[in-house]
Parts: sequence; C-alpha cells; structure tokens
Amino acid sequence: MDGDKVEIYAGDRSTEWKQFTGVIDTTSGDIGGGIESRIIDNIDKLSAVVDIPALMTGMPPLTEGGAWRRCGMSSRFTQNTALRTAGFHSTPAPEWDCVLDVPMQGSTWPLRGTLVSGTKRSDTASAPPAYGSIWGSAIGDWTANYTPSVARPSTTPVQITLMRTDAHADFGIVRVEYGSSAKSVALQLSSVNSAQALVNGTVVATVACTGNAIATVLYKNGTVTIKTSAGATQTVSAPTGATGNVTQIVTAGGVNARCAGMQVSHPTDTGKEFTSLSFVPSAYIATGQMHTGNLVLPAVPGVPAREILEDIGAATLRPLWIDEYGKAVITGSDTLYTKFSVQTVTTLDDIRELSWERNLLSVRSEIRTKYLKPTVNSRTTPSVEAWSQNESVVLQSGESQEVVIEPGADEDWIMPDAGFEVLGTGGITNINKGATSVTAGVLTDGATESWATQTVPPALTVTVTQEAANRFVVKHVAGTLPAGNQVELRTVSENFVGTTALWPYWWGKQMPRLTAYAVVRWDEALRTPTVAGTRGPVLELDCGPWLSSGGTDTTAIDALSSFVATQVTNPQPTIKEMRVGYDPRRQLGDVITVSSPNFMGVELRCLIVGISNSGGSSGYEQSLTVRVISATTTYTTYQQFVNAWGNSATYSNFLAAWDSISTYADFNQNPLRGTA
Repeated sequence: MDGDKVEIYAGDRSTEWKQFTGVIDTTSGDIGGGIESRIIDNIDKLSAVVDIPALMTGMPPLTEGGAWRRCGMSSRFTQNTALRTAGFHSTPAPEWDCVLDVPMQGSTWPLRGTLVSGTKRSDTASAPPAYGSIWGSAIGDWTANYTPSVARPSTTPVQITLMRTDAHADFGIVRVEYGSSAKSVALQLSSVNSAQALVNGTVVATVACTGNAIATVLYKNGTVTIKTSAGATQTVSAPTGATGNVTQIVTAGGVNARCAGMQVSHPTDTGKEFTSLSFVPSAYIATGQMHTGNLVLPAVPGVPAREILEDIGAATLRPLWIDEYGKAVITGSDTLYTKFSVQTVTTLDDIRELSWERNLLSVRSEIRTKYLKPTVNSRTTPSVEAWSQNESVVLQSGESQEVVIEPGADEDWIMPDAGFEVLGTGGITNINKGATSVTAGVLTDGATESWATQTVPPALTVTVTQEAANRFVVKHVAGTLPAGNQVELRTVSENFVGTTALWPYWWGKQMPRLTAYAVVRWDEALRTPTVAGTRGPVLELDCGPWLSSGGTDTTAIDALSSFVATQVTNPQPTIKEMRVGYDPRRQLGDVITVSSPNFMGVELRCLIVGISNSGGSSGYEQSLTVRVISATTTYTTYQQFVNAWGNSATYSNFLAAWDSISTYADFNQNPLRGTA
C-alpha cells in the first residue's frame, strides 16, 4: 500500500547490509502484467512546515521586573527543531501527554512547556565533536525552571525521562514539584554512573546507568519505578503526600554533566509507559569546529523544513542527507574531511571507469566572509516599538482599513505584544508607559474630538488576528458616522475636549502601534579577508545569521574561512565519474582511498557524496560521486627532477651521478637516488 515502509538489503550469502529505507510512493499494475511500485526515501517528510519565533540566548523575563531567562542558543537548535517537526528525532519524540519537552540540542529552550528562569549562558558545553554521541550532543552547566504546558493533578501518573552521553561526569536532575520541593518526584543522573529516583527530596531507588543511556522514573499510585535503556530496573513504594497540581519543574546540571532529551509526561495506561527507553535516533547533528553559540536566532516564518535546513547547511557548510537507514544526518564539512579512510580501491582491482582532471579554475586569491550581525534593543517590558503606522488614515462611514504587521527583511521581533489595547474602551496606563501594543481612532468634525470606540453605537470597531508568531492583521471598520464627521486612526490631540489621562507625549500619534520585548536589527558585516593564494578571483562566503555570536567574537566564522582556504589554496583533482565494483558496505559520508600508483601515479583521499546503485538479472553496478580531500603523487614530477638536479644539469652530469644504475627497473624504483 502507498506509504508502507520498504527496506532493501544486499549481501554476500553470509552477511547482509541495508541499502535503502523508505516508503512506497505509487503503485500501478495491469491484469497479466503484474504490479510495479515506485519507492522513495524519507525526503518527502522534510516538506513539513516549520514555524519558529526569533529567540535570544537571554530571553526577556515573563513578568515585569523579573529575571532574564538564560537558555543558550545555537543554530543547531533551529536545525534540530526543523528535523523534529519533520519527524526526525535525535532525542525521543514527545511521549503521551508530554507537558515538558526539552531536546537540549544547543539550548535549554523548551518545545513544550514554558521557561520561567534559567542560567545557561553559553553553548560551549554542548559543541560536538568533543561531547558528541549517538544522541548528537548534550548540555552541561545549566539551571532551568519550567511550568508545564498543562498542570496535571498529583493523582495523575507522572513520568520523567532524561538522557546522558558517555561523557557525563556530574549530576543532572529533573524535579516535578507540587507546591514546593517538599512534595516532589525527581530523576537524577549522578556522577558515579547511576540513576536515582527521589521522592520529596529523598533517594528511594538507585540503578546502574552508564555510557549513552536513557533513564525514566514513573510515579504512579504511590509506587516509584526507575528503568534505564540498558534494562536496569527497580520498583519501590514511596508515597509523596502531595495534593493539587504540578506547580513547576526544576532542572539543573553540573559543569561536567552531559544530558539531553529532557521530558515530563503523564501516561494514562501501561502501553504509554517507558516508551522512550526503546528509542532509536532517526536524526544526528554534529557541527564540528565551525560552530558557536548565537546571540540571536532569526525567526523561521512557516517554511518547509528542507528549505531552512538547506539554508543553514549552505551558510555553515553542514550538509544534510538521509542515509540508508532512513536517518537524517547533518555533519560539519570539517568533520567529514578528517574522517579515517574505511577502504582502499585500486585501478587494478576495483575501479572500472574513472575520469579526472586538474586545473587552476578553482584557485582563489582571497576569501571574504560576510555575515549578519545582530543589534538588539531590549527591555524588561514589551515597550520597544516594533512597528507603527507611518501615514494618516481617514475612514468615512462604512469604510474599512486592514493592515498587515510583520517584521521587515532585516529585523526580527522577540516576544511581540499580541494583546492590542483599543484606546477608549479601557485604561491607558500601559500606553503612557509605552508598554503595550495599541490602536485607536478619533471621531472628529474638524473642531471637536472623541474616542471613536466610545460612541453608541461605536463609530469604530477593531479586530486583531495573529496569523503567526510575528504576523498580525489589524482591521478597522467605521460605522455609520454623524454628518460631517470622520474617523482618524490616531490618538486624541490637544484639541480634545474633556478629560483624558493620556500623557501629552502620546497626543496625535498615528495608529496602530505594535511593541515587543526586543527588536533585532540585522546588519551585514565583513570579516577581514583571509589571503588564500596569489592567483584567481576573490571567493565570497555568506554565513548569514547562523554563525553570529554577537560582539567581536568571530571564532566560528574564522574557522569556516580557514577550512575553505585549505581547499582553494591548493585545489585537488576533480573526479568527474568513477564506476567501481559493487560493494554494499559503502555509505554516504565515507572516506575512501583511491590508489593507482602505477597507472595514474596518484593516491587520493576521497569523500563519498553520492552513490548510484543498479541491479538486475545481469548483475550489480555501482558509481560513486566523490570529493577529493587530498592527493599524493606517486610519480616523480618534472619539478622534483629540477629540484634535485638543477636547471643547468646536463645529460652527462646526470649519467655520472647515476653510475650505479644497471636496469630500467632500478631507475624507476628511485629516479632521484644519489642526489642527497
């Protein structure tokens, strides 16, 4: 059936290797002619629409005068969120009735639940490959308190899940509180390779937990069960005595903790318990050294996952592909290029056809790297003006005006105030402070003014629709107006007759006006050029906003520029086509060695970026698309002869120095002997 899972294997009668994972796309057939199915991999899943608001490493407080919420940010957070939206998971998918989901891939920002406070200040503790694992990456040195997306009562079973990598060497804890820590259930990953269940702050159960592992604690009807993905388990009776709903979820990790995949859920039956323990990753992200924490991540305004992933990949040199197991893989190019060679193929035994060339077309004399640098205007209240009407709008009887409010191409808004106040229908305290989004209209005959929304029936009605995180549609509709009157979309002026609490600063302002906690302006910056060579044109790289940590830190941008410089200073041969003997073990992202010491006189380290397999009754064929990482010449070049003998050497000088040569084989073995 359409959508059924398909797996293709190839083997040598003793071992099998998976070649493809996908689904049936279309099926057709005819009577007597059989059935034909077209299969595709999981690339179609990446058409899922991704909508992520702009985020900062330090998010504004939830309440006026509160503390800034430090959660850390990295472009890996956007990549991971896009993959999860498309159904690819580096950490477990949300469990049944999940009320807190924090993948901890580049940030402690939750995908479900609300961050109340936090002290995660950087992303250094989670940058692969130093702390990479089968989960992708992990986080250490954090505190973060959350409120759940739904506050369930203490009578509902509660389940806590947390992951650790094999580099974990400190504590990591998630505590679900009912009023306070005095009534709580917690899961703790200790620094001594164990997982612990805590009730009301006391350890009640402990199991072994080592390496790359997942641990889950389930509290149900006064009984605590703790399990790990390795099979360790313990069950004890430990009532909490809690009443009421979950009030907050408190989390923390030590400097050397390496935790990920934090979840809190409320399973309603046994089939939904401990589901994350059998998790198999379907996504992996390793950013390599071309990586940094971001001061700001731009909004992703409802675009297909594939589009945003390709955008980030091109800007940061992190290619994306779906491997033969159906896993989405994102890996930094520098990491790919430093991998060990897994196989040597030769023109003598393995290569059926190969065409290649060397040229100077890819040589570059200079590398200039441009990027988008954020400038942030932020406050502890939604009092930063993000958008305001810049023209006078006048409505006659029955007329309407609709305006779309969204950021410009070079800006982002952090936590815009969606609760538009309509002046004339309520208090104006917030507008006087500038701390609210607002709209208004004035009914006037040119001499007198009144709030258009206060008349009976109202001379002006307003509707506000939020279509996305940073997109609003505000519609103003004028009613039947008295003769000689019109509605002007503004606040009252000094001509207003009566008493108003509106401060003079706000008199006569055009409406509507939208405010936010922060407005980010993106300005293009150019990194000081890196000299790569002496020939060729300039190469310009564009990192966009994805490697900008703010301030003067350009570490990741410099790392990317340096990596590219190694490729364009001394360009390697280009292999145009390579047909090889069929081998089902080869995978995308593998590094292989192409050896032809006698026929071509080179040895090449190559990265496999494309594999084409075909099979049928006549046998199997395989073609590879590769990028040459490095080349070693095994023949003696003219330049080596010149270096050894000098340009003035004569044939007689040459023969005299080689008086010990007796055969052509002796000469070919070491053409430069005797020139030490």
